[in-house]
Amino acid sequence: MKEYFEEHRAEIIFALINAFVFLIMLAINSIYPLCWDDKGVIKDFDVNNWAIVDVLKHSYYRYYLHWSGKFIPLSLATVFTLLNKSIYNVVNSMLYVVFANVIYGFFWKKKNNYWILSVVYAALWICIPWYGTVVFWLDGTVEYLWMLIPILLFGLAYYNNYFGYNESRHSSIGMFMLGLLAGCGLEATGSALIFGLGVMVVAKKLRKTKIDRWEILGIVGVVISFATLMLAPGNYSRADIVSEISTMYSNVFYRFARESFFTVLYMFPLIGVVIALMLVLYKCSVDNSKDMDLKNRLLEFYSVCREQIVLIVIALVSIYVMTFVSAFAARVFLTPTVLLIIAGGITVRMIYDTGSGNKIIHDYNVAIRTLIVFVCVYIFSQMIMAYISCLLSGEPITKNIQYINELNDVRLL
Repeated sequence: MKEYFEEHRAEIIFALINAFVFLIMLAINSIYPLCWDDKGVIKDFDVNNWAIVDVLKHSYYRYYLHWSGKFIPLSLATVFTLLNKSIYNVVNSMLYVVFANVIYGFFWKKKNNYWILSVVYAALWICIPWYGTVVFWLDGTVEYLWMLIPILLFGLAYYNNYFGYNESRHSSIGMFMLGLLAGCGLEATGSALIFGLGVMVVAKKLRKTKIDRWEILGIVGVVISFATLMLAPGNYSRADIVSEISTMYSNVFYRFARESFFTVLYMFPLIGVVIALMLVLYKCSVDNSKDMDLKNRLLEFYSVCREQIVLIVIALVSIYVMTFVSAFAARVFLTPTVLLIIAGGITVRMIYDTGSGNKIIHDYNVAIRTLIVFVCVYIFSQMIMAYISCLLSGEPITKNIQYINELNDVRLL
């Protein structure tokens, strides 16, 4: 047993960290109350007598035709609100673990590294704005976190193929279906995805690289579903009821200023960390003995950090595309936060892969691991506080909402 543990130590600790996070998330989910919007989602249903077909018909009429156009995520939210909440608690906790591991898979291609996984979980807890509304709140979590998972899986296939990390072929039909799911979630994430795919296509054309059939069909799936989302009548119905300043130019200026303010508020620390890591990578990768002018240094910087630069640009696109949307919530910063965490992770991996970078990490190994331990303990204490807060306030909130029927009486299908 001891020999087996020593041989598989990294994999066992890696799995235990995921299991630990799952249990913590399950505990918080189990006492996180349903909110007023959740009640509104199912007000037209008998919670003890419904069918999937009824949900789809209702969602098409209510959401696609008359409110926001987000047919798929809001159908899912309706189903999980109608089911016993314990099912949502388990599924949401599992998907959060999947979500973190997909992010980990973007930048760490070697054997399981539980330290890096711990950093991913810590970064998500610290950096995601409005954490509760995109990780625990049923309606918000389904729309933002759950719908981001197929986008990340879709993007991971293209990312690995383009940069040569994994050039295996994928099922054309499978990528088309995944593209359909990836493009129908949210306007901001869909716009960022299409922008990223467009950059990849242009880059491949310039490099005269073949675009595989599975890549083409995946892009077609995204474009079809995103066009369906954007052309939904419900989008225009929702925009009509949002009051703004009178003139078009004033609205555009206000929205641009709004996005800029919240970008500084929520994103600047994370952007600063990523850029600092990129500068360290540049220092480790470039021969500093060469005498180069500013233009050549910038070109060298781009050649070293091009993956991160593209991800930062896509993150900004996912923010400023909201300039074309009247409604706004800070939950949209989930996507750029994830992209910046991925960019930072890629940079750390590249620093690790360089000779001098490996020496830096080796020299400060104890300090880095000590910092990770302290940060994780700090986050764990916050999780305990979140659990206690929900435990104390969950029951009164639920009673105050006067949720339709008693939740304990809601049964499975």
